[in-house]
Amino acid sequence: MPAAYGEEITLEQLLAIIASKDEAAMRSAKFKKLKTQWVGDIVNDEGETLKLRLEYGAIMGGEPYLARMFNHRFASSEAPVYVESLPQGKDVKSIKTVKELEKHFGESHGFTSAWGFDDRMHWTVGWTLVTKESPT
Repeated sequence: MPAAYGEEITLEQLLAIIASKDEAAMRSAKFKKLKTQWVGDIVNDEGETLKLRLEYGAIMGGEPYLARMFNHRFASSEAPVYVESLPQGKDVKSIKTVKELEKHFGESHGFTSAWGFDDRMHWTVGWTLVTKESPT
């Protein structure tokens, strides 16, 4: 296991590094084990509530990512960005443009795709975000 994964950091420390705007500190904040792991609820496509545990944290592009690691690697879908709070569902339903989405969530990350031709283009943009832990 790489030595960096043995080092520990708290989510609060990651957020403090970002708030400090210290570029050198942000570049050196590679994935480290979270002292207190993030555990929260997610709802799958069938509507079942499952527990998610995120064990590592890092700063990438000035944002705090949390991750689960598999063989010392992660997929972007396994490294959501931590945000202080998410908009309510009714607010998200009223959003009609990418610019409005970016106002709430920042620049998109994760999977993005486009397909089609001529005047029939389809595209997706995506965000993978987590917020405060579930109280349960």
